[in-house]
Amino acid sequence: MKKRSTSKVLALLLMVALFLGIAVNTSRANVAPAEAEQSLEKVETEVLEAISAKGSSDFVIEMAEHANLKAAYEIKDWSERGWYVYNALKEVADRTQKPILLRVLK
Repeated sequence: MKKRSTSKVLALLLMVALFLGIAVNTSRANVAPAEAEQSLEKVETEVLEAISAKGSSDFVIEMAEHANLKAAYEIKDWSERGWYVYNALKEVADRTQKPILLRVLK
């Protein structure tokens, strides 16, 4: 029974990890020109070249804020630890990714 709950927690953690590493398509991005110039300094050259050549590019946004998971090391119960990590990752992802997703998916 413990193995089944562990599998569920690991599956949830994998889903959160995939969500945190979301790749978006720039062809949907709608950024004002002034904001675009300011934001371009953080965009890798390969992405800009692909956009110039093809009109779009896939990319990954690395968020500056990361969940603090230090307390998870103190939790002895594997299932409880997994849920703690899942909830911490989901809380940070929901809060930090929402504005980006709203802008990109316009």
